[in-house]
Amino acid sequence: MEKSQFIEITYLNSKDKELFKIGENNVEKLAVQTNEIIIHFNDNNHKYRRVIPFSSVLYFDTNYVPEAPALTF
Repeated sequence: MEKSQFIEITYLNSKDKELFKIGENNVEKLAVQTNEIIIHFNDNNHKYRRVIPFSSVLYFDTNYVPEAPALTF
């Protein structure tokens, strides 16, 4: 059984932690980019996202594996 992908974020100023898991609390998709973490939500077909800049993150832990880009020749 495959574990649900997750990301746990600890914030810089408050040291508060948040855990986001795909399939829980309307989390649909995770994205870790160069300077931000994006959490995509789907609440009864109302889609929205939350962008968390790295400047507000102390550290994060994840088992997120991005989809590999298609290779073209």
